[in-house]
Amino acid sequence: MSESENLKSKVKIKRKNKSDLGENYVAPDGGWGWVVCVASGVSNMVVLPGLQLFGLIYRKNLAALNISSTQISTLINTEYALAAFTGLFNGPLYSKFTFREVGLAGSVLVFIGLLSSAWCTNFIEYVITYSILFGIGMGLTQTSGSLALNTYFKEKRRKATGFSFTIAGIGPIVLPHLAVCVLAYFGYIGTVLTFAGITLISFISAVCYRPALQFSKGVHAPRENLEKGNENTEVLLEQETIKKRPSHLRKFINDLDLGLLKDKSFLNLLIGLTVIVFGEVNFFVLVPFILGESGFTDQQISLVMSILAGVDITVRFLGPFAMQKLPLGNKSIFAIGITFVSVGRLIVVLTNNFYVIIFAFVLLGFGKAIRTVIRTLIIADFVPLKRLPAASGLQLVATAIFSFAAGPLIGLAKQYWGFAVTIHILNAMSMTSLLSWGIEDMIKRMSFKKSKLPAEENIELETCKSL
Repeated sequence: MSESENLKSKVKIKRKNKSDLGENYVAPDGGWGWVVCVASGVSNMVVLPGLQLFGLIYRKNLAALNISSTQISTLINTEYALAAFTGLFNGPLYSKFTFREVGLAGSVLVFIGLLSSAWCTNFIEYVITYSILFGIGMGLTQTSGSLALNTYFKEKRRKATGFSFTIAGIGPIVLPHLAVCVLAYFGYIGTVLTFAGITLISFISAVCYRPALQFSKGVHAPRENLEKGNENTEVLLEQETIKKRPSHLRKFINDLDLGLLKDKSFLNLLIGLTVIVFGEVNFFVLVPFILGESGFTDQQISLVMSILAGVDITVRFLGPFAMQKLPLGNKSIFAIGITFVSVGRLIVVLTNNFYVIIFAFVLLGFGKAIRTVIRTLIIADFVPLKRLPAASGLQLVATAIFSFAAGPLIGLAKQYWGFAVTIHILNAMSMTSLLSWGIEDMIKRMSFKKSKLPAEENIELETCKSL
């Protein structure tokens, strides 16, 4: 046995970062990617109703247990915050495990969390089962599906994302009616158990997240040549790794890619998305409570939620084709969607007319579809693919921190000022975020024009000299 072989047998080879597919990686933009697209959509379709239908399923049981509106807001925001907080570990998590492994773990936690919540009798039990277990599980299933989809697509990413979210949008059309029907026949516990069972479909979806590198269009050197040509280099690198191995804390920080926060544009984008998503989640989860307080029946509530979902899924399906024709960036299209959502929310709190409410939910569905499809693309456009897990993770962490901090305040606002003032606050937060993006873009354009003028003057001067 040679000296280099002896050394290699003793040296522990550093495990490859599974989220770094290499410089030669080219996204398949099709093939098995469409299976991943469908699987990601189906996973969201069966998992997200646990949050979207929270008010419809849990509302009466929470009232019977005398759980206050502030506590309800805390449950919702803690659940979503923990789902988002899993993003803190995106960098380290996906460098060690595949999308499939993370997705499988998430689906199990989702099932256990919902199943356990059926027998909760107080606020603390709901926090443990629904907010913590279900929240973390939902976060893992969402990020694994989203990142797997972004890895498989580049040129067709917007279209693939639209199709995936279209599939996910089928759930909110059908499941509100299923929830009302099951509640009528089997009661609260039977309904929760039914929806817990439905979430197990996400386990099958996670199995479909195969490694994208197997389907890459990139050219890779044969394994034998790499091993022969780089044997000495590999040994030297392994020796250097042992000498300069970073501490666990330093490695964790590097995996988080906190250097992204030094970029002011990314920071502005991050804060804006965080505030907007917070407002979206709080409004749509509280819709059954808002309409129920206005005197609408469960059947009417399920109807308008289905109308919203119907418009949502239609725009998700047709939107990507129309968006490709628009001479606008993803950020501008996202701002249009949020504007529609804000107008729809405003109408909801200003009227008790059921037909006007239907019109408002049409606007909400249109805006929600645009926001849903484009939100995941904004960060993907901003960072290279290998930094996407960390960038997405930072956005989710920011959402988690903000939800923990602002969630109880929204609950207090509802308790003391009612739903109308609370919605106005959420709208003001969303518009302020869009305004900050607009100001930044305007400053960048002005700076670009100023930097362009001297260059043009130099060209004219050189032309004159040549004449």
